[in-house]
Amino acid sequence: MAIMPIGECRLCEKTRELRDSHLMPKALYKITRKAAEADKQPNSNPVVITPAVALQTTKQVSDYLLCDQCEDILG
Repeated sequence: MAIMPIGECRLCEKTRELRDSHLMPKALYKITRKAAEADKQPNSNPVVITPAVALQTTKQVSDYLLCDQCEDILG
């Protein structure tokens, strides 16, 4: 079992163990891929932009933002 960091949950603002939360819902990735395929794009993966780089990737963007209870509410 992975060790979860302890921090302030961005939703309830309580100090708890934080889960690795997806920043965009899984369904949104599916929609963007279908749109790219419909436009006959050679790479249907979404673009991820950071201060260092912009690239297309299959990885979903996530970060430790929410506690278990808040993640379950939004999930």
